[in-house]
Amino acid sequence: MAVRKLTPETKTLRYMINGMGMVAGRASTRIGKRSFDLFGFVDVLGFKPRMAWPSSPTFLPDDPGKLIVVENDTATPLLFVQCTSSSNQAARKKKILDSPTLRARAWALINSGHRVEVWGWISGRHAGAQAFRRFELRGATPAGLVWHDKGVTEVEHEIIGELVAVAGPGPGRLTGQH
Repeated sequence: MAVRKLTPETKTLRYMINGMGMVAGRASTRIGKRSFDLFGFVDVLGFKPRMAWPSSPTFLPDDPGKLIVVENDTATPLLFVQCTSSSNQAARKKKILDSPTLRARAWALINSGHRVEVWGWISGRHAGAQAFRRFELRGATPAGLVWHDKGVTEVEHEIIGELVAVAGPGPGRLTGQH
């Protein structure tokens, strides 16, 4: 049985769920050999679930059983991630800023209170350890967008796993990539 390494997308998804406690999912799809990312650059998106009811639920006076929420305490920001290998990270960051369309989409997300990041997974770590470098995009205007280095995050083996067994040749055979 052959063994393959996990993709950056799978590592990111597993870390967001198991390491950060987020609700996360794939935001890209593959048709044939082409990959299509959400908004042209998002592979994975996630958010921290809100586990509490709004602080002041309001009931309609004419129907005491019907609940309406008058104001939202705070919206939960979404995290939009372009994930790649560390060797391709600079190219992914450049792609978003060099394209007027992608830059405008990224700024719209940031301006709406969400986060846009590029995660570059580092290969060749000691004893199979996993790590990634995070860059967050920030700026007050589309022209003022700048990448901010958030450092390297070390990830324990148990959070994302090391390798994936493959039952046989062909696509869709990877276990644990659901």
